[in-house]
Amino acid sequence: MSSDSTDVLVVGAGPAGLTLATCLRAQGVSVRVVDRAPGPPYRESAFLHGKGSEVLQRVGALGDMADDAPTVNKITAYLGRQRLSLRYTEPGMPNPARPMIISQTRIEQAMRDRLAEQD
Repeated sequence: MSSDSTDVLVVGAGPAGLTLATCLRAQGVSVRVVDRAPGPPYRESAFLHGKGSEVLQRVGALGDMADDAPTVNKITAYLGRQRLSLRYTEPGMPNPARPMIISQTRIEQAMRDRLAEQD
């Protein structure tokens, strides 16, 4: 039997599992993450809400992504003929946790990199 121990086993290396593991490690908890994929899978998702941006900043995984990604101020969609608009920020107003257009694959890789830095 090995003398190594793990306090928490995280199953799934998606955004939620990686964030959990990163936060636990920052608190000194030993964590092991398992996932059947060897790396972040390609995902079509390409939108990060402001809260997600804030969380990545807090755990040290945002890096320079905010420098490269366009900010989303407003989204307009249609439900049948009904127009729906959602405003995320006001033009000219500061928004420290801005919504961005960025691939989830890139976000997951940044989270994996941050977790590896904590080893």
